[in-house]
Amino acid sequence: MGSSLSNVKAASANNNHSSESIFGLSEWVPVARSNHIEVKRKAQFDLLKVAANKFPSEDSTRLRIRLYDVDSHEEIGSTEELTLQSLLTQEEKGASQRVYKNGFVVGNVAVLRWAKVNRDSFLTYIVNGARLHLLLGIDFTNSNFKGEPLHHPDDKRNPYILAINEIVGMLQYFDYYNQIALYGFGARLPPYYKSVGHCFALNGNYYHPLITGGVDEIVKLYKEALARIQPHGPTKLSDVIGMAVQFAQAEYQSSNYYVLVLLTDGSFDDVELTIDRII
Repeated sequence: MGSSLSNVKAASANNNHSSESIFGLSEWVPVARSNHIEVKRKAQFDLLKVAANKFPSEDSTRLRIRLYDVDSHEEIGSTEELTLQSLLTQEEKGASQRVYKNGFVVGNVAVLRWAKVNRDSFLTYIVNGARLHLLLGIDFTNSNFKGEPLHHPDDKRNPYILAINEIVGMLQYFDYYNQIALYGFGARLPPYYKSVGHCFALNGNYYHPLITGGVDEIVKLYKEALARIQPHGPTKLSDVIGMAVQFAQAEYQSSNYYVLVLLTDGSFDDVELTIDRII
């Protein structure tokens, strides 16, 4: 489980500069940079998010806030050394830190509001019972066959097979039932080869496209599909994405988590419809 320090605001005063602030620690390694603002007498920086792992210890990590002129890059001033805990405690008391330059006070800076927000990782969901289901869509459009074909007969020169082995080979171990829904798109299909399929099951069973043999079974079905389909176009992603959405919507209230992996040569034609399906 990770966390982040967010909603940090800083205010500075008594400076007629366009400035930005930097939070630094340890040997004064910069860990965050604010937006730059036009400072006249009093101004407020936007919310600033800083990962908590930037601060090994709230109690002992030394911290300093430095203000810089954006145009000249000269330091306007900096606070004295303090700890993260003391800085955040001052927010509760409404206190501020003085900003010094050459021993003289040139302004003040304060944390107006802060919050510590936990961020769960993907593995956190898996450990806590989320059931992952993998769907895979493979691009068979004719653009893959221009020049040296991407669907190369030599496995070692075929980027689709390499991607299946590397990406799906890793994700398959997280699939709860070890059943992967396998689709192709962008090809004319037997027996008549008249219409272009934009979402067809590689195992030939549209209503039950799940395979259980992992990467080896996927590569086998992929090669069999290559031998019987006719590459065509255009490249449409919306149908496969729509199928994945149907899977997910059917179990919206459950702890099932669907991951769709699309292997394609890059460009696609149904941009607006694809965006609509995703949103």
